Amino acid sequence: MESYSGTYYQRLDAKGRVALPARLREQLVGDARRPLVVTGWEDAVWLYGPDEWRRLLEQASRMPAQNPSVARFIRYFFGYSAEVEPDGQGRTLIPPALRDYASFEKEVVVAGVIRHIELWDRDRWEERRPSTQEECLKINADLADFNLPL
Repeated sequence: MESYSGTYYQRLDAKGRVALPARLREQLVGDARRPLVVTGWEDAVWLYGPDEWRRLLEQASRMPAQNPSVARFIRYFFGYSAEVEPDGQGRTLIPPALRDYASFEKEVVVAGVIRHIELWDRDRWEERRPSTQEECLKINADLADFNLPL
């Protein structure tokens, strides 16, 4: 399983493309020019490599579609998805509907979050980042049951 981490600040170009950092791009596509999958969730654009996307599709297909939350998730998460290919300079076109969904302006935060990469409008990223000691302590308390060695 590939594992993505790190935060990078990039600019969205006039055509709606974002340059993925070389390290993340190499992890996603390797030597082959394989299509990536983008979708929208939690006010951001999520980017998956083909192997992880297939794994996610398999898991989602086993979820009970009669559950209203599952049906809604599947409808929008997979309904917004699109295959994209980085160009020769490593830029990835973000479809207009997803740029609108994520409120992309000019600056985009590219964040590796273990199994996928998230693209955020920089202002939204900053708004949601834990910014106080109290927020961090609450998150630590919520994570205590998972035995994560921080």
